[in-house]
Amino acid sequence: MSMIGNFLAVSESEIASLLADAENGPLLIERAYDSKTNRPMNIGKAWAGIHYLLTGTEYGGDPPLNFILSGNPVGDVDLGYGPGRLQHPEDVAIISNAIAFIDRNRLHERFDSRKMSAESIYPSIWHEGEKAFDYCANYFEELKKYYADAAAQSKGMLLWVS
Repeated sequence: MSMIGNFLAVSESEIASLLADAENGPLLIERAYDSKTNRPMNIGKAWAGIHYLLTGTEYGGDPPLNFILSGNPVGDVDLGYGPGRLQHPEDVAIISNAIAFIDRNRLHERFDSRKMSAESIYPSIWHEGEKAFDYCANYFEELKKYYADAAAQSKGMLLWVS
């Protein structure tokens, strides 16, 4: 079964709704998929590879570059692989600023397909070399834009793996 990384920019009122009752998470996500203006960002299986390229670790790393696995859990409603995690608008702004200066070349400097294979970084595609890097780098570029847009609108972020 695949583990897909998902991100949803959320307004202050949506954050308040989530914090008041985590059961609102699935409904918020469902409405977002139906929305024409605030759609979730799905980065496929690339989330773990991107996290590794940014932090050099499978699950750790320092803020704000560990943002893919950060955020405060929102209740115990299972959104696929556990509860969603919430990043507040000020966190999204910090993350957006930090990743804005990481371009494809800088990300590539951190890419070592042999090491990623040896460390069993998800997904198991690193034997594909540059094709695997392109998969992660392309999603990273989209994610940078999604965070920049959210930061510009003073939105937070709901993250989940499905």
